Amino acid sequence: MTLRAVSAIYVASDTAELRTAAPTSTLGPLDLSIERGEMVAVVGPNGAGKTTLLRVMTGTLKTRKGAVEIDGTDVALLRREAIARLVAVVAQREEIPSGYRVREVVAMGRAPYQRGALRMSEEDSRIVGEALERAGLGELQDRRVEELSGGEQKRVSIGRALAQDTPLLLLDEPSAALDVKEVGRLFRVLREEAARGRSLVFVTHDLHLAAQYAHRVVLLCKGQIVAQGAPAEVMTEDLLTRTFGVAMRQPTEHERFFLADLED
Repeated sequence: MTLRAVSAIYVASDTAELRTAAPTSTLGPLDLSIERGEMVAVVGPNGAGKTTLLRVMTGTLKTRKGAVEIDGTDVALLRREAIARLVAVVAQREEIPSGYRVREVVAMGRAPYQRGALRMSEEDSRIVGEALERAGLGELQDRRVEELSGGEQKRVSIGRALAQDTPLLLLDEPSAALDVKEVGRLFRVLREEAARGRSLVFVTHDLHLAAQYAHRVVLLCKGQIVAQGAPAEVMTEDLLTRTFGVAMRQPTEHERFFLADLED
């Protein structure tokens, strides 16, 4: 995906958004490219434009200027079904449909490929089964989603996005509501997805997750990219202090409990 001289404005429209975000978020102009198999973290203070950036990338928020391209095609020219076969999203706040079992909700990720028939093929069933296991939902798959905790419902959203099996996966605060064990599972899976060639962009307020797992960090402030590059290049005391407006100090390895690297 490539963003060329993109600018956009998002105006919050509901009470939940107004409680947690600035009423208006201005983005750009900015340029950004996401490479195949790359895991990119987007960090910055509240109101920096992080979620607005994701909305622009999915085509749900139209750009005022510039273009968002996937494989050379402007997203604005694509139908929603076509975008859904290219980009999957795990939103920060998401209404999980009630009355369905976990497996049924995860299977909704296959809808873009079913062309109105809404019948599961053998390949669909295989992909859904794998997504359930990778999201840690195997034992929950027959439960109704309204019976689940907030963290479990978050995993259902992640499972559905995995089942969508798109080249690009966007996640807004994916670790929210997850306990330490599930955060570890999630980022192990995301790392594996990147190794398979899937591109991932995740917005996070947890600077340590960004430093530990991202191949590249994009630092946003007031709708502009302050810096982007390898975590060690971007997440410096000086840049973080100036961007967040509070004194920051790079921790030593003993000053912060990092998640154990599950591949070690």
